[in-house]
Amino acid sequence: IKLYQQILSNYPQYQRADEATFYLASALQEIGKRDKAVKEFTRLVRTYPESRLVSDAYVMIGEYYFDNNNAYKALVAYRKAASFGRDSEKYAFSMYKLAWCYYNVGEYGKSIDTMKAVVAHAMAEASKEDGKARSRIQLQEEALKDLVRFFADAGEMDEAYAYFNKLGKKDLI
Repeated sequence: IKLYQQILSNYPQYQRADEATFYLASALQEIGKRDKAVKEFTRLVRTYPESRLVSDAYVMIGEYYFDNNNAYKALVAYRKAASFGRDSEKYAFSMYKLAWCYYNVGEYGKSIDTMKAVVAHAMAEASKEDGKARSRIQLQEEALKDLVRFFADAGEMDEAYAYFNKLGKKDLI
């Protein structure tokens, strides 16, 4: 932590300052200083908006606010993380957490639509041969289980039956 802080204060023009900021924030988070970590992640996204680590930083900001029961701020962060597109490594997870944020603020329609997008994305990506198929399948299964709850709480059981029947997942209803 001290080394990252020294690099950032003594060499503000360092070409990999975005990485130093990200790793400083990650280290602070690991030792339980989450408030300081989120400040560093926020500094990263503001100071280095072109960094390849920005989507990861937005996810970490979202996690901080989600864990602190601030669904609105978490929603904003996850939406920004997801905005990096379907090719982003954090896209599916960001969308998954975004769906939960919509659910937590009572926007059931958006939560259902977003979680459906997670399932569709995971299904489309499941066939890729890149060693991540297991995590995609796990995310898909979690999203499907969560959709049961979303549909039930929204009172959309007819839509739930149609959706799960279409996917061949009658056992979830």
